[in-house]
Amino acid sequence: MRILSCLLLSIFLIACEKDGPALPSPVVVPVVKDTTAEQAKILFSFKATVNSQTLLPISKYYQNASKELFTVTKFNYYISNVRLQKVDGSWYTEPDSYHLIRHVENATSFEIKGLPIAEYTSIRFLIGVDSIKNISGAQNGALDPANLMFWDWHTGYIFLKLEGDFSSALVPEAQFAIHVGGFEGQYSCLQTVTMSLPQTLKAVRNGNHQIAFQVAIDEIFKNPRQIGFDKYYEELSKGPKVFQDLSINYRDMFSIEKVN
Repeated sequence: MRILSCLLLSIFLIACEKDGPALPSPVVVPVVKDTTAEQAKILFSFKATVNSQTLLPISKYYQNASKELFTVTKFNYYISNVRLQKVDGSWYTEPDSYHLIRHVENATSFEIKGLPIAEYTSIRFLIGVDSIKNISGAQNGALDPANLMFWDWHTGYIFLKLEGDFSSALVPEAQFAIHVGGFEGQYSCLQTVTMSLPQTLKAVRNGNHQIAFQVAIDEIFKNPRQIGFDKYYEELSKGPKVFQDLSINYRDMFSIEKVN
């Protein structure tokens, strides 16, 4: 009986060896949720106006608050650090948020992808380039010095550039160049714009949304301080305060035309 048991055990072991090694356990692949299906896109567009008229660059003359005439051959500015506030009070902040608007060249919009699905009630952004990027060395994209919106490594970026021809009481005809910048010190020209949306923006899954702005160039010359071309060139040699005054003026040049 013992011999028979040992024989059966030997046969069992030999059979197991012929079956080969045990197969590895199956690998369980985790299911990764596609979060892009729960995001939206939003387009920011900017339309320049002067005295409530759509800007016609180069050829058309306009009048500022000082009764001086001027044309616009260049109108550029930076929009950065874009944030949207949700109904619960929290904020969505666009990563690496730097955009250059160039109206005469018709580069007047940018798109944010990956906007979380939520309801938004207000927007906040910076006119200009924050101090960190001003001192971070060579940049690319919108911040590339090749865009001619950069002075040098000490002075940093030009936040707003307005150029054209003008005629005033003191100067019958001449060209002008208003370049505003400066990110540190008592005359910093960085300006933050915070605006409530005229209606709640309800970002939906895979939605394509838009916030359309009007940009009033005439605000650069007025409110709270009236600054014409003669005044600008008179004060230019006295120091950077005139740039800060201009930046405070143009902080109010944005208005929201449409949200959808």
